[in-house]
Amino acid sequence: MRRYELPISTNYVPDWGYIEAFRELFQNALDNEIVNPENKMSFSFDSEKGEVSITNKTSILEVGTLLLGSTTKADDESTIGKHGEGYKIAFMVLLREGKTIKVYNYGNKEIWKARLVKSKRYNGNLVPVISVERVAFWKAIPDNDLTITVGNVTQDEYDKMVEKNLNLQEDVEYFEVPNFGKILTNEKEKGNIYVKGLFVCRNEKITYGYDFEPRLIELDRDR
Repeated sequence: MRRYELPISTNYVPDWGYIEAFRELFQNALDNEIVNPENKMSFSFDSEKGEVSITNKTSILEVGTLLLGSTTKADDESTIGKHGEGYKIAFMVLLREGKTIKVYNYGNKEIWKARLVKSKRYNGNLVPVISVERVAFWKAIPDNDLTITVGNVTQDEYDKMVEKNLNLQEDVEYFEVPNFGKILTNEKEKGNIYVKGLFVCRNEKITYGYDFEPRLIELDRDR
């Protein structure tokens, strides 16, 4: 088993909670499908287990991506993410929030587990540690090469995530505008701004809600 300490303080991004963390994981999965339409993403919630699963059909997670700033999307205007920080910070925040994380990296025949550990290297400060275990045989071949599972998620927490993610909603009312995105006409979306269905911010001065294509808005890490 290999262990990787991520030099990310649990004091980092103090304003982030589980909603922002899940946004980053969902964003990565969505970007993978944007880059390769055959690499379908999916998202599910098991209320009995309290577990969220985010999957991609053909993605493989390499340990090199644990390096902050490591990304293949920096110059791709079609994708949402650009900075190579998202899922690493998301893991830290979710662990800070008391969630569990396991990555079924079937494409590399690995299982990753994330936890917070008091690091000797960093004077006893808590840092995320990723343990990577090689798995010779799987009991059954999964439907997807990559599945990230997050545990200890309540129904109320999931419902609040849905409110911030148009991709998870069934009652979205909108007009499609080619090469632009969507104008959201539902009253509850008034003033809300999204990119590819993911909430960015709110502006009380605008009449409708808007869901933009990624190339039209340049986002920083904190939106």
